[in-house]
Amino acid sequence: MNNYPPGVTGREYEIAGPDAEWTETKEVYCQWEDCPHFEKEVEVELDVESYRGQWWTTYTCPTCEKDSEFDGEIETADPDEAWDNRDFD
Repeated sequence: MNNYPPGVTGREYEIAGPDAEWTETKEVYCQWEDCPHFEKEVEVELDVESYRGQWWTTYTCPTCEKDSEFDGEIETADPDEAWDNRDFD
């Protein structure tokens, strides 16, 4: 028995939060055309979250200080393996 409304399990993202979180240092391309590092690799530390097979992250370019977002599907049960296979360009 729980106190949730009908149809709510408590496992929803808004209640339970992400099912995995990890930090990665990766080289990514800045996507902002006015940045001196536009389309050049920049190493950044990323905080990644996932929930039910979907992952997402944001990063701030260290040069232009603008935010970019990435997201996608996890194609394997191992989040590290899935992240290593991502293509950011």
